[in-house]
Amino acid sequence: RKVLRISRRGWHGVGLCPLPPSRVVPTAMAVGGLPFDPSLLLGFGEPWDQSKVQMLDHVVTLMYSGDQIKRNLAHEVLTKVKTHPDSWFAVDTILATSSSADTKFFALNVLENVICTRWMVLPESQKSGIKNYVVQLVIKISADEHFATTQKHFLTKLNETLVQIVKQEWPHAWENFIPDLCGSYKTNQLLCENNLRILNMLSEEIFTFGKSHMVSKKVVKLKESLNSQFAAIYELCNFILRSHVQSPGSVKPSLIITTLSTLANFLEWIALGFIFETDLIQMLLLHFWDPLEYRIECAKCLNEIACLHDGVQQYQPQMILCFQGVVEKIQQLPENIPQSSAGLAGQHRIFWEVFHNQVALLLTGFLKHHMDAMEAQSGYMMPALKYLVRISMGPNEETFKICVEFWQTFSARVYLQNQSPSFGAMGAGAPLLMDGMRRDANQQRERLKLYAPLLAEVRQVLISKMVKPPEVTIKENEEGHIVRVEEEDTDELALYKMMREALIYLTHLDPEHMENLVLQRVAHECLERKDTLERWCPTMLNHLCWAIGSISGAMQESEEKKFVVSVIRDLLKLCDLKKGKENKAAVASNIMYVVGQYPRFLKAHWKFLKTVIFKLFEFMHETFPGVQQMAVDTFLRICQKCKKKFVVQQSQEPAPFIETIPQHIAQDISELEHLQICTFFEAVGHMISAAHVEQKGRLISLNLALFNEKWQSVLQGLSATGSLENFVQNHQVLREISLILRVNERMVVAVGTACHAQLANIYCDMLKIYKVCSDFISHSTAQQGVQVMNFSNVRLLRNVKRDTLRLVRSFL
Repeated sequence: RKVLRISRRGWHGVGLCPLPPSRVVPTAMAVGGLPFDPSLLLGFGEPWDQSKVQMLDHVVTLMYSGDQIKRNLAHEVLTKVKTHPDSWFAVDTILATSSSADTKFFALNVLENVICTRWMVLPESQKSGIKNYVVQLVIKISADEHFATTQKHFLTKLNETLVQIVKQEWPHAWENFIPDLCGSYKTNQLLCENNLRILNMLSEEIFTFGKSHMVSKKVVKLKESLNSQFAAIYELCNFILRSHVQSPGSVKPSLIITTLSTLANFLEWIALGFIFETDLIQMLLLHFWDPLEYRIECAKCLNEIACLHDGVQQYQPQMILCFQGVVEKIQQLPENIPQSSAGLAGQHRIFWEVFHNQVALLLTGFLKHHMDAMEAQSGYMMPALKYLVRISMGPNEETFKICVEFWQTFSARVYLQNQSPSFGAMGAGAPLLMDGMRRDANQQRERLKLYAPLLAEVRQVLISKMVKPPEVTIKENEEGHIVRVEEEDTDELALYKMMREALIYLTHLDPEHMENLVLQRVAHECLERKDTLERWCPTMLNHLCWAIGSISGAMQESEEKKFVVSVIRDLLKLCDLKKGKENKAAVASNIMYVVGQYPRFLKAHWKFLKTVIFKLFEFMHETFPGVQQMAVDTFLRICQKCKKKFVVQQSQEPAPFIETIPQHIAQDISELEHLQICTFFEAVGHMISAAHVEQKGRLISLNLALFNEKWQSVLQGLSATGSLENFVQNHQVLREISLILRVNERMVVAVGTACHAQLANIYCDMLKIYKVCSDFISHSTAQQGVQVMNFSNVRLLRNVKRDTLRLVRSFL
């Protein structure tokens, strides 16, 4: 191979054009904080010497360690240096003489900027000079063990710079780049290792980031070129791996790890013959799985093979053999290591967590993309699924998400197979795991019987690790509007949706087991746990109740009745047993959540529904943080879903429930905050909305009687005082008016135009109050300026105006 040479004079000796005349640009930059004139750094007409490099070192040091003023100055100087059209001429001198790693990084950034933005306009001689210089510098640093170790980060940046050149020059002007790079493996293992890193970077630039950085035609051309020259890369990787196999210890471990990592990145897109028509898979399993130092990278390679699906039908036997080999290796691992890895120390714990993450990807890759073929290998399929269950029990969240995604899809497949044996006629567009589902009824029963113990374990895992359901928070926004803010679409929300769907399918597959499992857990948590030795923690109860709420509607109605009654009974017993407000509040919140998730059961059992409502009224007096808010939120949710039950006279009841609420409504809301009172009356409004049209007006008046009396009392008080000054300064009265208006607005939102009679009773007086508020604010602003808007009484007056307008708008 032709050896590229580098001159002692840097790239001035490798064919660059003469340096252009000086382009020192006059600058108005302040010199404050610098012992020299920074404009000297912009003089590229003469070759740089060590003094200028030291100046640059000083500026870079200020950039990272100076105060804010000095950092701003340094940033200004460095930006002008980087954007100067001739600054790249000094890069070789900076790299050769600077003692600062940060300065060397800056110099490479300057060079990379030129390559990315001005490469096409540079003369060929300058392109060749830059290319040769970078290549020789990479060879010099990577081939020396001391340099490669001490300047590791600098070498990585240098590799990135070389890749940027390759993207510009290869293959049209640098056709032999890959053959030359791969041909160096016999000369120096350190050099070979770095060359593999360069190939890795090139692959990522083209296949991973190519679409965002290059036009599509360029990406396609580079992919085709890389594919056409992959034989040289495969020969390199194969030579390194075989050298290790034939002579253990002859190849540096770091080179083997880099080779496996590079191979993993290439396996996704290379010709399938390199994988299935060679002994690559056998070599990976026999020689690189057992050594712990290579196991993770080996698993990554096998995972890429497992996820191949386009064009692999002809290699199905080899894929099955690969799956069998992986399962055999996994069966040799300790059974309890996924759960016990959390107790390991330091690097051991990290290794096993990363390894199990890769194993989860590997097994789910096989099963997702080749489910029908793998399912036929039941002797290997079941051990693979069992190990996935054990991995699901592990502490790593990312690994758990991978497993949950699989269990959700797998349980859906089993359920659909069990429901409809002919479901398999989906065609080529079938989702993952759903292809090849056509089986007769006997096969389905046998398959379900085979999976039953495994699915039982999956239920236990998902219940014990169930995540928090999405919350809808009722609050006031900046404009004073009462809004419902749903939880943003986060990873946790996506995980909840997957777990919920999986649990629903698992409930359909065996409702009796799910019911027994949950009730046993509830009984254990509520009645059997002894808390004498440690403080009770509601975490497990939370997970359990979230799981209970997620399977609402998945059981038959008769089964659901027995299930819900048992759960609520035990939870109420637990609430009575627990000591302390915090513990009682934790149990109460779970009770409210569970009952709110089962509207079908509540509709069918009036006495239970009535008991739940009165329990919510009781919780509205519990001042422990969060309990009252959850009580009114649950009350609203139940009223929305079961509203018809409250307007019909139930058996053994003297009147419809909606007509009995006014008897105790004052007591029910006595300890609620204003926003919670508004939510309470919105819930009552939803009840009224289900009544007959001719009854709505009367029910509205009946349930708002308390606030109608308050309204009349306020008006009488205003008439008695007859003083505008007293009115606008009375904060309590203003707050009462605002609350009355907001309660009416919530009622209007829930009931609609049936509130016209209620609104007519207060409309004229409401407009008079609005005018008083508006006139006072205008007069005060004219006299004292806009600062009056911050006065407490003016803010309350503006609230009254705002609530008036919102009430009218909601009605219209």
